[in-house]
Amino acid sequence: MMGAATVVGGSAVNNARSADQSEASQSHTITIAGMAFSPLQLHVHAGDTVVFQNKDIFPHTATAPGPQGFDSSVIKPGGTWSTTLKHVGDFRFACQFHPEMKGEIVVEK
Repeated sequence: MMGAATVVGGSAVNNARSADQSEASQSHTITIAGMAFSPLQLHVHAGDTVVFQNKDIFPHTATAPGPQGFDSSVIKPGGTWSTTLKHVGDFRFACQFHPEMKGEIVVEK
């Protein structure tokens, strides 16, 4: 199965997992631009890292409520924030400043 490449720190990271790297964690990027998260839904594996990159002119947050959720606090324009997702589940997140901005991360085993 082929995956899309994500640019992280100037390097392309392949989001597909081969049989040899099934245990290796991956890094994925969610871009914030134009008052929206992109992609709106992201599938990752437990132990993967998700980087939120704010390319917008406004500060934003990425907040998934719940005991195993996450909260980025403020991500300033041009800034990034990352989290390593260790628990399987669906994590719906939104920007606390702009609640109409929503996304979802599906963490699989």
